[in-house]
Amino acid sequence: MTYNLVEERLEYFTKHNRISSYDSENIIYNLLKEILNNYKDLTFAFRYPLNILIKDKTLLNDKESKYASHHNTHIDFLIYNKISKIPLLVVEVDGYKYHQTFLFYKNFVSNLYFCLQYLVNLVYNILVT
Repeated sequence: MTYNLVEERLEYFTKHNRISSYDSENIIYNLLKEILNNYKDLTFAFRYPLNILIKDKTLLNDKESKYASHHNTHIDFLIYNKISKIPLLVVEVDGYKYHQTFLFYKNFVSNLYFCLQYLVNLVYNILVT
């Protein structure tokens, strides 16, 4: 990693909230906060328990049901309606080490904002309006 990228990374996190020890989750958290500012009836939860999201496990096989029922199993982000509490979108995050370089991840994140904004808008228009 070049010095410039390290400097950019440090600068980003001096201006944005940290809710996790993983940079990738912190970046998505801040992107979602910004995007959902435009949708007053939507919000999101971080590390939402899967056993609360999936109440009816009858369609799952034994292995899936056991996994979904475990108290430590969670999804990274759940976007939902503030009033009805109806889940709209799940966001799972891979860290940049998964992609090997921070530069790849930085370039990916610059496009991710528009993708997330599009998805939220699409789901919102289908389910809410």
